[in-house]
Amino acid sequence: MRLAASKRSASRVMRVKSPAIAAPSSRPGRLRRALLTASFVANRIDGKVISAKVRQEVTQAVAEYKQSAGRVPGLHVVLASHDPASAVYVRNKEKMAAEVGIDGRVHRLEESVTQAEIEGLVRELNHD
Repeated sequence: MRLAASKRSASRVMRVKSPAIAAPSSRPGRLRRALLTASFVANRIDGKVISAKVRQEVTQAVAEYKQSAGRVPGLHVVLASHDPASAVYVRNKEKMAAEVGIDGRVHRLEESVTQAEIEGLVRELNHD
């Protein structure tokens, strides 16, 4: 008997937790009407403006780091594939690193590289 009750309750439509648009499972049209009449506020953002601001902030932080630490921060990327999408992603990282003053290097490895070789390179880079 309990099994049948749990099957029945599992087949019901889930209720929305927001009290403003909650509807009993027996009246799905009520939920639809509530969603259609609810007022939603959307804020339009300009990704290019935000991106430029972030780049400016990172450039400033890099300059402050150079001054306080006496060295340039670095970004090393280990690429062990010939996937075109990965190559584009890494090329964009190189470009952005150079733009904000970060010393970027890409370590391009053959696809046949072993896990141990990659881990060795990462250990070496961490000690740099």
